[in-house]
Amino acid sequence: MHRAASPFSTDGLGWRSDWQAEPVLAEGLFRIRASDAPLAAMLDRLWRQVDDEEEAFGESAMVHADYAPQNIRYLPSGAITIFDFANCCRHWLLYDLAVSMHVLRHAADREMLRSWVIEGYRSAGALPGDLGLLDLLLQLRSVYVYCDRLFRFGRTPSADQSANLEQIRQPLLAGRAW
Repeated sequence: MHRAASPFSTDGLGWRSDWQAEPVLAEGLFRIRASDAPLAAMLDRLWRQVDDEEEAFGESAMVHADYAPQNIRYLPSGAITIFDFANCCRHWLLYDLAVSMHVLRHAADREMLRSWVIEGYRSAGALPGDLGLLDLLLQLRSVYVYCDRLFRFGRTPSADQSANLEQIRQPLLAGRAW
C-alpha cells in the first residue's frame, strides 16, 4: 500500500490531507485541553517532540492509519485483504508501522512480534523512517485511541467506559507507549 500511496495526491481531500485535522483527533484534543490539565501538558510535550523529529519520521503519504486485526482478512489460500479505510489520511509511513504494532503492546511476546512486523516491512522495501522513533509514534497512536474513545463514549461515559479511558490515560501520563 505504501508504494502505491507515495505518488497519490491528497489535494482536495479535506482533513485527509493532514492527519492533525482528523475530526476525532481534533475534537478529542480540544476536550482534553479544556478539562484535563495533566494530560494537556503531556500532549504539549509530545507535540513538541513530534515537531522536533518531523524530518526523521521520513516520507509522508496516504496511509491506512488503522492496521489492526479487525481490519485484516486472512484467506486459507494465504492471501491477505486490508479493509476499513475510514482513517486513511496523509501521515508518515512510519506511523502505519506504529499503528500495526500498537495492538501488540500487551502481548507477552511483543518484542518478537515487533521484530516480525519490521522484518516483514523490510522484505517489501526500505523502512520509511528512523525506527528509533517508533515509541514516539506509538504514544501518538495512544493519543488517537484515547481521543477516539472520548468521541465514542460521549460527554457522560459509563463506569466501564471511564475505566477504559483511564487505562489509556495512565500510560500516556507516564510516557509509556510500549
